[in-house]
Amino acid sequence: MSEKCAPFLNRSANVAIFLSGIAFLALTVSMPVLFTIINNIEEELIETRVNYEEMSNMMWKDLVDQGDETRRVRRQACWPSLFIYSY
Repeated sequence: MSEKCAPFLNRSANVAIFLSGIAFLALTVSMPVLFTIINNIEEELIETRVNYEEMSNMMWKDLVDQGDETRRVRRQACWPSLFIYSY
């Protein structure tokens, strides 16, 4: 007598093979899509970082320039009074 597998085991194996094939196909399709999405996010991050650095450098330059202007204004305001008291 030859032993045969029960029919439900054969069907279970076929279903398992079918589902694993679908999972592998979904994996091979989804990975390039995920890499593309991650690449787009990285490009946006780089662009935002460059804009942030440019903006922070401009703001720092403006702050330094304002500091120089306030020192000049104070010096110019005090300068005539030195001449008045020195006479």
